[in-house]
Amino acid sequence: MAKRDILFQWYEQKRLKVLVERGIDFSEAAIALLDQDALILPSPRQDEQRYVGLVEIKGKIWAIAHLWRGETLRIITVRRARPSEIQLLNGR
Repeated sequence: MAKRDILFQWYEQKRLKVLVERGIDFSEAAIALLDQDALILPSPRQDEQRYVGLVEIKGKIWAIAHLWRGETLRIITVRRARPSEIQLLNGR
C-alpha cells in the first residue's frame, strides 16, 4: 500500500494557547498521530465526525481531538488523557 501525503492544519491561536497552557505543540501531536502505537477512537460529538487519538509524547499520554477534511488532518486541540483513556491505551 502506498503511503499517502497528509496535510496538517490547525488554528494558530489555538496552537499557541495550548502550547503555553499545556506545554504541548500541535506539530508534535500531528506526528504522534501517525505513529503505529497511536490509538484512534471516534469522538462522541454528534455535529461532525471527529476522533480522539491517544498517544504517548515525552512520557505523557495525550488526547488529540482531530478530524479529517479530505487529505487534511485538522488538529482541534490536545489535552492530557483522562484516566479511562490511559487505561484504554495501556490495555489494548
